Amino acid sequence: MTDNAWVLTALVLACAAGSYVWRGLGVWVADRIDVESNWFRWITCVAFAMIAGLMARVILLPVGELAHTSLAQRLAGVAVAVLVFRIARRNLGVGVLAGAATLPVLGFLGWG
Repeated sequence: MTDNAWVLTALVLACAAGSYVWRGLGVWVADRIDVESNWFRWITCVAFAMIAGLMARVILLPVGELAHTSLAQRLAGVAVAVLVFRIARRNLGVGVLAGAATLPVLGFLGWG
């Protein structure tokens, strides 16, 4: 093999080792986390609050293509998503798809 081939092989192996070391550490740490602790519950609440804040921003202050829809259309999409999410036994994927499908349907119908 040429010198470049050895360098590339060493680089690929070093990258793989770096990736697997961090994955292994993640598994090791995750195994020791108490999901019932107050600290973990606080982290969960913060994560949900960040998601709620981002969703509120997307609904109230949209950018890109979503900015071309009215607030009524966006709120209707959220309402449909939540309703379908509840009807589909808390299936997040079905709720998101239903909410996303609501916007083009409302646009086609000329509502909003």
